Amino acid sequence: MPQPEIVNIITSAPHPYFKKWFRRSCFLALFVIATLIVLFAHFANNGFRVIAIVLTISLGISILFTACYLLYKLHHIDCPSCHALMKTIKNKKMSKYEAVCDQCKIVWDVGIDFSDDF
Repeated sequence: MPQPEIVNIITSAPHPYFKKWFRRSCFLALFVIATLIVLFAHFANNGFRVIAIVLTISLGISILFTACYLLYKLHHIDCPSCHALMKTIKNKKMSKYEAVCDQCKIVWDVGIDFSDDF
């Protein structure tokens, strides 16, 4: 997938709220997943197999939904200045995600780093 060409960008600034929202969403998702795991262990050890199976299925659905939703939100960020939908790009030089607003000509640092060391 080709990178969008950034031309005539006037400013670069940190996004005011996306990093905090993203982290809060990740912690909430981890809390829900941990709760489902604890409930699964409790019901599985006490002989409630049907409830344990339902919790296992809901755990898988929760993990899949959370990953898809966070990835969607990472690539659909609104500009804090003009509220337009921005293009999210990977800045490979600095190993972070950036959102580019074509209307304001601002590159927003969303505060999410990545690593290609998988």
